[in-house]
Amino acid sequence: MESAKSNTSTAPLLWSARGGLAVLVLLGCLVTFSHRVSLSVAIVAMVNHSAVPMKTHHAANSCPDHPPANISAFYKPQTVFNWDRMTQGLILGSFFYGYAIMQVPAGLAAERWGPRIVFGISTVMASIVTLVTPFVAHQGPLNLMVARGCLGLAQGALFPSMHCLWSKWAPPFERGKLVMITYSGGQIGILLTLSLSGLLTSYFSWEVIFYILGVAGLLWTACWFAFAHDDPMSHPHISSSERKYILFSTKSFLSTKVQVTKPWRAIATSLPVWAIIIAQTSFNWSFFTIFTTLPIYMDEILHFNLRTNGVLSALPYLFCSLTMILSAPFVDWLLIRGIFSITAVRKGFTTVGLLGPATCFFAVTYVGCSQVAAVTLFTLSTALGGLSLAGFNVNHLDIAPRFAGLLVGLTTMFGTIPGILGPTLVGALTWDHSQRQWMNIFYITSAVSAFGAIFYLLFASGEEQAWAQQNRTPSSTSPSTFTGNAEQTAPRDAEKPVTVIEGKFTLDRL
Repeated sequence: MESAKSNTSTAPLLWSARGGLAVLVLLGCLVTFSHRVSLSVAIVAMVNHSAVPMKTHHAANSCPDHPPANISAFYKPQTVFNWDRMTQGLILGSFFYGYAIMQVPAGLAAERWGPRIVFGISTVMASIVTLVTPFVAHQGPLNLMVARGCLGLAQGALFPSMHCLWSKWAPPFERGKLVMITYSGGQIGILLTLSLSGLLTSYFSWEVIFYILGVAGLLWTACWFAFAHDDPMSHPHISSSERKYILFSTKSFLSTKVQVTKPWRAIATSLPVWAIIIAQTSFNWSFFTIFTTLPIYMDEILHFNLRTNGVLSALPYLFCSLTMILSAPFVDWLLIRGIFSITAVRKGFTTVGLLGPATCFFAVTYVGCSQVAAVTLFTLSTALGGLSLAGFNVNHLDIAPRFAGLLVGLTTMFGTIPGILGPTLVGALTWDHSQRQWMNIFYITSAVSAFGAIFYLLFASGEEQAWAQQNRTPSSTSPSTFTGNAEQTAPRDAEKPVTVIEGKFTLDRL
C-alpha cells in the first residue's frame, strides 16, 4: 500500500490548466452565441413595420400600447427593410440549415484533427460572416439568408469540438462542472448581446452590433490559438500531478492509436442515444422559441420599446446562466457523495428542466397582457431549462466518452430542427400579429417540452454503453513517467483500480 500512497496527488480545479481552459471555452461560447443572437434584436430595428401589412395595435386580440421611452435625443434614422413576417421567419431560421449540416462532419473532424484547430477555424469564419452581415443585408433577404446559413455552417463545430475537448480534459466527477461552466458562456453571450443590442440600435444603428461582435470574435480566436491545447499531454505548462490525475481518471492511459470503427448501427438503435436526441430537440424547441422570436413578441404584443425590449429579452438568460453555474457543483457533489447514481441525476435534472418550461409556457397563455407576469414566466422557464443541461447535455460523456464528439454532432443535428421550424412556424401561425395566434405557439412549445421529459425519463441511461467500449486496449509503457509523450503509459496498471475523489487520484498497486 506504500506505493499506492506514493501515487496519490492533488490537482485542484482552481488555477489549474483545465480551469484556465474552461474560462477560455466559456469566452468562446460567449462570442459564438453573440454572433448567433445578434440578428434577433437587430431585425426589430431593421424592418419597417409600418410598410408590412398587419393588424392595428388596437385590435381585439392585441394588448394596449404603452408610452414609449424618450430616446429622440439619441436616436438616429436607420435603413430599414420591407420584409413581411414570413420573410423574417425564414431569415431567422436560415442559420440552422447550415448549423444542422455541419454537426456530424464537425464531430468527426474534431476527433481526427483535434478540437483546437476545428473550433478556432470555425470561429474565424463566423467572425468574418458577422462583420459582413450589414453589407449583405442591403443586397436583399435571400443574400442575408445565405449569409446566416454560412454562419450556421461555421458555428456547427462549436458543441462537437467542445465535447471532444472535454472528453480528454474533464475527469468524471468534474464533467458536469466544467461542461456547465463553459455552456454558461452561451447564456452570458445572449444576455450581453440582447441587452447591448437594444441600446446600440437606439443610440447608433443596427449595423454597429455586427461590427463589434465580429471584431470580438477575431480577438478571441487569437487567444484561443495561443493558449488552448487538445489534451493534457500537449499542454506545455500543465503540472505533472494534474496531467496524471486527468489521464488516469479519464482512462486516457488506454491506447487510442488503434483505429476504431464507428459503431453506427449500435448508435442508431441505442435508446439512451435517442433519449438524448429527443430531450435536446424538446429543450431546443422552447429555447429557440425565446431565442429567436421573444424580441418580436415583446415588440408586437407587449409593446416594449427597443431599449427595454433588449434588456427584458436578455433577462431569461441571466437567470439561466446562474442556474447552470450553481447547479453544476451540486450535480458533482451528488455524484461524488454517491447520493444518487449518474442515471438518476441525469434523469432528475432533465425532467425538471423540461417539465418546468412546459408549465411556464402553458401558464403564459393565461396571463393576458400583464407585462410583469409574462416576463416572469419567460424568465422562470429559461432558468428551469438551465437545469436540464446538467442532465442530457452531459450525458454523451457518460454513455460513450470515446465517441463524445460524434454523438454531440449527431444529437445536435437533430436538435437544430426546432431552430429551422420554429421561426418559420411562428411566421406562419402569427400572420395577423395577434395575441391569440401567439398563444398557439406557446401551447405547442409546452407540449413538446413535456413529451421530451417523459421520453428521457423512460429511456435515458448514465452508464457507459457496451458498444462504446470496443477495441479498448492498454498501451505498452509505464504510467509512472509522463514526459510529454502521450504513449508513455503502462498496461500493467491499466487493469488496476483507480480512485478519484474531488481532485485526487489513487492508482492502487497491490
